[in-house]
Amino acid sequence: MEQYEVRPSIRRACGALLSDPEIAKAVSFLARDNELRLAEQIAIARIPAPSFHETQRAQDLAGRFRALSLEDVRIDGFGNVTGVRRGIGGGPRIAIDAHTDTVFDIDTPLEPRTEGTRVHMPGINDDASGLAAMLSVIRALDAADIKTAGDLIFCGITAEEVGLKGMADFLGKNTFDACISVDCDGIGYFVYGSMGRQQLEYTFLGQGGHVGRGDVSHAAYAAARAAVNISKIPLRDGTTLTVSGIKTEAGSKPGQVCRTASVQAELQALSQADLDALRHAIEQAVSGACSEENERQFLRPVLPPPPIMAPKRQSANSALAADPRVTCQINVLSSIPPAQQDPHSPLLEGLYAIYQSMGIEEPLRIASANSNAAEAIRKGIPGLTMGCGGSGGGVHTLDEYFDAADMDKGASAVMLLALLMAGVPGTVAPQIETIGKA
Repeated sequence: MEQYEVRPSIRRACGALLSDPEIAKAVSFLARDNELRLAEQIAIARIPAPSFHETQRAQDLAGRFRALSLEDVRIDGFGNVTGVRRGIGGGPRIAIDAHTDTVFDIDTPLEPRTEGTRVHMPGINDDASGLAAMLSVIRALDAADIKTAGDLIFCGITAEEVGLKGMADFLGKNTFDACISVDCDGIGYFVYGSMGRQQLEYTFLGQGGHVGRGDVSHAAYAAARAAVNISKIPLRDGTTLTVSGIKTEAGSKPGQVCRTASVQAELQALSQADLDALRHAIEQAVSGACSEENERQFLRPVLPPPPIMAPKRQSANSALAADPRVTCQINVLSSIPPAQQDPHSPLLEGLYAIYQSMGIEEPLRIASANSNAAEAIRKGIPGLTMGCGGSGGGVHTLDEYFDAADMDKGASAVMLLALLMAGVPGTVAPQIETIGKA
């Protein structure tokens, strides 16, 4: 990776911020707040919050915002929670967010298992850690009585785990000058772009029938063949491809060949060209699966299947072909375009300089991922995703864990970046306003 340069004005602003004795008090407070922060993190993680079932966690977070005297605390119609720490006026609006949902079923046992500074628990890292870090930052700012020029808007965002739906809804109604997404553990890195992603479903259609008949192709076999073919597609750097599910016609009986079967694929890429190329490769794999199954059944060459088509308004069963061959239709379940931003925006350079001031010589810049800041970037809002400190692992598994050692360092970076962008009267001007200036 090429050397990353930070403009002198950002370096000067960062130095001024770090030399302010009141801000130093806030940084010191964060270290003393670790015990309470971890207790809150465990309490939040104990509240079941599968995507779209986050009401209890949203209400809990709203209560915590009110207890910290944030203004205009509310839960919007989508389930997003916001609270405002008002600036003195005339500055930018800076959003600091973490997501409220998890990937775990609502009946998943949520009891912590502690080993020293490490806590094992589903959802303890992703993203109870980000929610608790925000609360700690608010307490530190209040403890040092730090005033900002711009408003800091703290947000608990719903439905992040299902295609960033909550953030897309939220930004459809709100706008900000910068967005800082706090997602999971870690320090010394940031994500500044978004991968494009598509979720596709290919439904194979056949006549069905009894297993004793030898004159029909098998939709389920074609779906299985497609999954195998997709797994063999070579991937370029910066692309991912996963078969995320195979299902057969509901209600098919033992001893019968099902009439429909489908395979779902999820693909991600850094550019639209790579995304299009990957989708083309998938469609070739699916078309080949139809041909392989038809040739296997009839043991003789057959005409290639019709082209993969978008589904019609009629049901899958009524759309079945009159001949015994398996055919296929495509349904686009979701499509999110890739997004990038100026890699030298003040937001990105500001965090880089903050990390360097913490002794991290070459902070890691990650070109792309899918987290809430990606939606901000798609809207043209400077945004990034960063960690909340500590360390962790096992994300999205039942053995997910968070290690609280040095967790305050991540919260310090979040706080300092928010202050650098919003501005601290008498110390540093809002740096988000320095776009395009030396």
